[in-house]
Amino acid sequence: MRTLALALLGLLLAACTRNAPSDSGSGAPQTKTFPMATEGFVFKEIEVHDRGPGGKSLYAVYVPRDYDPSVPTPTILFLHGSGESGTDGQKQIAVGLGSAIQLNRDQWPFIAIFPQKPDSQSQWVDHKQLVLDILARTQSEYNVDANRIYLTGLSQGGAGTWALGALYPDKWAALVPICGYYRKMGNEFLPQSIAIRVKDLPIWAFHGLKDDVVPPEQTTAIVDAVQQRQIGLENLIPIKVTLLPDANHNSWDAAYRNFNLGQWFLQYTRDSRATSPGAPANDAP
Repeated sequence: MRTLALALLGLLLAACTRNAPSDSGSGAPQTKTFPMATEGFVFKEIEVHDRGPGGKSLYAVYVPRDYDPSVPTPTILFLHGSGESGTDGQKQIAVGLGSAIQLNRDQWPFIAIFPQKPDSQSQWVDHKQLVLDILARTQSEYNVDANRIYLTGLSQGGAGTWALGALYPDKWAALVPICGYYRKMGNEFLPQSIAIRVKDLPIWAFHGLKDDVVPPEQTTAIVDAVQQRQIGLENLIPIKVTLLPDANHNSWDAAYRNFNLGQWFLQYTRDSRATSPGAPANDAP
């Protein structure tokens, strides 16, 4: 699946002849715009000071078709899996959320941010400052609705969603971790440690029951811990888990394409975190 998606992305890059508008205003030396690979995506770079002189990281921003600079726009930050790590700044839109957006732009009326970490061995928590810097840069360049910033990711990015959700719970309006895990993340990110910090966030977790890369118990252990932490709370924040009976590790395809996640995200703001009436705690088709 990933090989096919990357091949399609390569064809899009080869066929592309249009240029995206260049950056202007303050901060231009730190970021520039690359040719678009597909409609709505803009490729950028940002300085990364911990990589030595001239160090940079490439990332992508998706701008929805009806974007209005005068209107605050809901925004999704997407963390890719290990297979999309690298320094090309493009692979991370070929799998998961980026692929779903390309298939149906109308379902995703969001700005979407796609950072890329350089290597598959590191975890997203090792690159937390990069993620925050790219988010801040995007907020300076686009009218991001700070009250509607959503965090999601798959596999290694699912683990990153749990971790960065726990580290910065006040930044996000909701979390969607897909086939994530807590193993390899250290004692700071054991299920109970995560649960203490994210218990007030709306969460919809996904995992394939046939996943032979990351056991589904890695997700259900965190969900169970959050639900235990919520016992006795007056304003119960919804946490859903969808366990896909026929899915292996690539549960992200179904999650991003078949569950209308865009509309689910839009129910929630950082201030209100309003719940929809009767939202179920578990959802296993």
